[in-house]
Amino acid sequence: MINLACNLCGNVKLNFITSKLRRGIGKIYRCDDCDYEFLVKNSRDEKEFYENKYWKSVGPSVSLSSSYENIFNSYVNFQGNRLDVISPALSSEKSVIEIGCSTGHFLFNIKDRVNKVVGVDFDENALEKCQEKNGCQIIGGGIDRCFDVLDGEKFDILCCFQVLEHVENIDDFLDKIKKLVKQDGIVYIEVPNLRDPLLSLYEIPSYNEFYYHEDHLHYFSKKSLKKLLDSKNFIGEFKFYQDYNLMNHFNWWNNGKPQTSCVKGLGNPNISFLKNNIIKEHEVMQNLIHKFNKEYLKKLSEIEFTDNLACIGSFN
Repeated sequence: MINLACNLCGNVKLNFITSKLRRGIGKIYRCDDCDYEFLVKNSRDEKEFYENKYWKSVGPSVSLSSSYENIFNSYVNFQGNRLDVISPALSSEKSVIEIGCSTGHFLFNIKDRVNKVVGVDFDENALEKCQEKNGCQIIGGGIDRCFDVLDGEKFDILCCFQVLEHVENIDDFLDKIKKLVKQDGIVYIEVPNLRDPLLSLYEIPSYNEFYYHEDHLHYFSKKSLKKLLDSKNFIGEFKFYQDYNLMNHFNWWNNGKPQTSCVKGLGNPNISFLKNNIIKEHEVMQNLIHKFNKEYLKKLSEIEFTDNLACIGSFN
């Protein structure tokens, strides 16, 4: 029998949430005290998985057969929310390191605005694409290899997007992040939000089975992420932003499943069902949908029900 306790507070009074996962086998439990959920599953070699298998099991399209070029192209133009948050901190003197950079689609958007960018990942093939696109230093083997390669170098800004939820030992991971930034350095952490609107605001049962899967070991809300970061003397500002658009939500409401490609759900929605020969009217209606989508995403951010939750700040 497994003795379970909350990773954040040690509470043993946990609620079972589900064993229905998008992929993999495991069980999700919840700590109401921390507003935190976590996955219990059979162990696997995480390093080997992220080095060789991760992008074979996930991808920008439902078919899951994506080249690294396709992965880069699918995400590079949809970094606007992150750029809005990080841009005030960027300058030509700053150095930036991204842990879990994948193909470098975020770094591509900032490389010409800073002095130096470095990409870190387990996946050597993704790193090759990152280097090809950005001409930057890359480090394979994950965060542990940084200390062998960088020889004590510290950075002005460290970014860690959609990584923390994958990490087995979060305490150790955050301690290592702290060692990679300068004393007044900025850390930008982004995770999936436990207040994802399709999960927590709307009743779409099929989305629950899509949201939980074997690669995400931790599920954070603002409360639980703050509790974790407070334990590391991290002071930061929380940000809420919604990447997937209104048409993506319409698709889930109507069909109970994801769109065939993430590109359809990111950025401004395209109402392709209008006749192409009525160009003026098409433009009018397209602009109306774009305006409504903008207001919809803004309102989700205001009420803090978004697919992404981020914190930007520094360690004391």
